[in-house]
Amino acid sequence: MVICENRGQPIPLPLSGWWVNPEDAEDVQRCRPPEACLGWLRVEDVLEGRCGPTEDEPRYAGPICAECNDDYYREASTNLCRRCPDNPWLAGLLICIILLLGGPFLMKMVKLQRGFGAINIFLSFAQLVRRSGHISGVIS
Repeated sequence: MVICENRGQPIPLPLSGWWVNPEDAEDVQRCRPPEACLGWLRVEDVLEGRCGPTEDEPRYAGPICAECNDDYYREASTNLCRRCPDNPWLAGLLICIILLLGGPFLMKMVKLQRGFGAINIFLSFAQLVRRSGHISGVIS
């Protein structure tokens, strides 16, 4: 969980996968996810509340490194923080293109459906008649 090598060390150094509260050295907890905590070699890193997975790429932040840093999002399937895409507008552009190309097709289908309204009513009536086996009482 932690390493205490030097006398007078102000705070223990956590092993990989563990977090030490910089304000309360007795508060040692498992990181969520464990990959978020490196196991720091310097007391300064613990006192600054650093999270990993690497010193150059601080994806995680907060107590027990459970939050994603800016420019990162939580991936639901793995619970890991992933870098946000460089082109977030790309998804919106694709949706617009699909709507522009698919819109006329959908409108044509709606118009066709209106023309078949009477046929749909007749077919529904025919299905009811077939299930009941007779028409008596339908027309009075």
